[in-house]
Amino acid sequence: MTHARPETPAEPEAAAPKSALDWVLEETQVAAGAHPVASEFGRIERVEADALVVSLAGRPPMRAARAASCLLEPGAGDRVLVAHDGREAFVMAVLTRAAPEAATLSVDGDLTLRAKGGAVHVVADEEVTVTSAKEVSVTAPAASVRTLAGTIFSESMRYIGRTFEGEIDRVRVAAQVVDTTMERLSQKVKRAFRTVEEVDHLKAGQIDYVVDGNASIQADNTLVTAEKLVKLNGSQVHIG
Repeated sequence: MTHARPETPAEPEAAAPKSALDWVLEETQVAAGAHPVASEFGRIERVEADALVVSLAGRPPMRAARAASCLLEPGAGDRVLVAHDGREAFVMAVLTRAAPEAATLSVDGDLTLRAKGGAVHVVADEEVTVTSAKEVSVTAPAASVRTLAGTIFSESMRYIGRTFEGEIDRVRVAAQVVDTTMERLSQKVKRAFRTVEEVDHLKAGQIDYVVDGNASIQADNTLVTAEKLVKLNGSQVHIG
């Protein structure tokens, strides 16, 4: 007689790992007082000042708030993921955009981008614009700007520092008034040309000119006035 072997009970199948969204929905369900939380695809009908009006399949439009994790600002016509429990609803993420050519990342309040132990890069194929209603501040041990051409428009500008060094092939400055105050001015050039159309006035405590070659002064009238002494000294002095 053959005895049948008892059947071994089948081992239960391992449960599939939970996704991040499943954890969020479960935590939301617990916080909401055991109300079932559902996630559905929806579409933004319109954006109001304090809510997003979302249309879901087989449901009337509902008002939803933007979740804090949804940094991409939803717009009308965008397809979104909505989590709701019958009492409140949240737009968790923007899946596809009705206008894919432009996107806005926005938050309420202050925003800090921080890379711990790494760098932050902002890369654009076209232009990068920084706009602020108040002040733009840059603080760093060193700052470097590399560009082929640069333009600065400012009503007033100040530079405060210990030293300033520049290596420039050509400098051209056009101004109505230039006022310079300094303790010492030292200049060294190979050739200097200056044209003054009206008045050239120099007031100094002492003037010393040293010329290796010829010193020439040409004028319609030349006046030399001294309160004490006028001295001409040379191996030859020609007057007249």
